[in-house]
Amino acid sequence: VKDDGKKYVSRGGFKLEKALKVFDIDLKDKICLDIGASTGGFTDVALHNGAKMVYALDVGYNQLAWQLRDDPRVIVMEKQNFRYSKPEDFDQGLPDFAMTDVSFISLDLIMPPMYAILKDKCDAVCLIKPQFEAGPENVGKHGIVHDHEVHRQVIEHTMNE
Repeated sequence: VKDDGKKYVSRGGFKLEKALKVFDIDLKDKICLDIGASTGGFTDVALHNGAKMVYALDVGYNQLAWQLRDDPRVIVMEKQNFRYSKPEDFDQGLPDFAMTDVSFISLDLIMPPMYAILKDKCDAVCLIKPQFEAGPENVGKHGIVHDHEVHRQVIEHTMNE
């Protein structure tokens, strides 16, 4: 994904922007959940696309861009490991869209609480990172999964979760 680096608070936003277009997802008036918010690229895209509110959740802290941290539509949830999140943690309303770009954790650990928290019949965009899904026996030097069959298996497994 190419960008000029100025449209969103981080280049990560372009990943979600592309997914919203490809999958024809409308965020207007949605309550969104950004799992692994970091700087807030996905949060920024959601707001630019009409989201009513975004929960910006991350295990880290003090990473979210100031303009998002200062936006009343953004609920900052720092120092929170999403694996242990529960519906009651989302006291401004349950999300009806989720987006996730996480590292060093498998989506197998993210999806169960995500399903428990999201409203029924809503969309989620989850960035799949094979190096965190394939198991150490399939990950090569520098954390790269070279085998395209492993890529296919990871995608298939994630879609069936």
